[in-house]
Amino acid sequence: IMDQHQRKNILENVMEPYSFENMPVHYIFQHDNDHKYASRLVKSWLSDKNIDVLDWPPQSPDLNPVENLWAIVKRDVKDKRPRNNDELFQMVQQSWNRQCC
Repeated sequence: IMDQHQRKNILENVMEPYSFENMPVHYIFQHDNDHKYASRLVKSWLSDKNIDVLDWPPQSPDLNPVENLWAIVKRDVKDKRPRNNDELFQMVQQSWNRQCC
């Protein structure tokens, strides 16, 4: 289970380098109000990096289209019962690609 420290690590080591390479100079970051995203540690890190964050209501998957896609992927994978993480990843990837591409 991800905690606030892991979330900060992802932001620092994945999101930040990606944004430098692929985003405009000024952008607004959006994430939901899950406790690990709304922690003081994560908020402080975002503030220290001068990253603007879009205010987002909690429990609002209807406003976030990717949540609908994740629901479809979850349904697709649910009954297939992967035997390990590699199989799970492959099944998720296949389902995602069927929906998106």
